[in-house]
Amino acid sequence: MRLKINLARKPFYNRKFFWLSFLVVMGLLFWASQWTMDKIEQTKDVSKKLQESIKKQELELKVLQKQKPPPPQTLTLKQVQEIEDAAELIKQRRFSWTRLMEEFEQALPKGVRIISINPSKESNTSNIPLSVKVYAKSVEDLTKMIAEMDKEGVFLVDPTNQEPPVQTGDIGFSLSVSYKPRPAISKGAKKKTTVAVKQVVNQGEDDE
Repeated sequence: MRLKINLARKPFYNRKFFWLSFLVVMGLLFWASQWTMDKIEQTKDVSKKLQESIKKQELELKVLQKQKPPPPQTLTLKQVQEIEDAAELIKQRRFSWTRLMEEFEQALPKGVRIISINPSKESNTSNIPLSVKVYAKSVEDLTKMIAEMDKEGVFLVDPTNQEPPVQTGDIGFSLSVSYKPRPAISKGAKKKTTVAVKQVVNQGEDDE
C-alpha cells in the first residue's frame, strides 16, 4: 500500500465553480444593463413624439386665436315677421277645451245637452275632427243647434247616428264635427267660459 503525501504549504482548491458563477453573474448584469438601455431609448422616443404633438397643437391653437369669429347674423324685418307669424299660428292651433266648450255653449239650445266629446289626433290641427254625442228633446232642437253652429263658421256638423228615445223622452245623436278654433279669446270671455263649462259638465253628470 502506497501513501500519498502532500508537501505543499496550502491545500489545493478547485476554482472552476467560482469562475463559472462569476461569468453567470456578469452575463446577467450585462443583460440587465442592455434591457435598461433599451427601455430608456423607448421612453425617449415616446417623450419626443409627445412633445412634437404638443407643439403642433399649440401652433394650431395660436392660428385659431388669430382668426376672428364671424360677425353674428342679424335677422331681417321680413324674417322676424315670419317667425312671429309662425309663433302666432302655433299658438292659435293649440287645442283648448275651454274655448271649445265656450263655442258649444253659445250654440247649445236649452233642449240639447252634451254627453261626450272625443277629439281625434291629426297632423292638420287647424281643423280638429270631433266625435260628439248629445241628447236632444226633439229633432227640431238638434236642427236648430246645427244651424247655429254652422252659421258661426267654427263648426261643421254632420249627424251620423240616431238612437231610440230613452225613458225621459230624450233622443241620442252621434255627430261628426269639424272644429276650427278662433284666432284668440279675451280674458273676460275666458272667465265667462269657465262658468259655462262647469254648467255644461254638471248638467251632463246630473242627467247621466
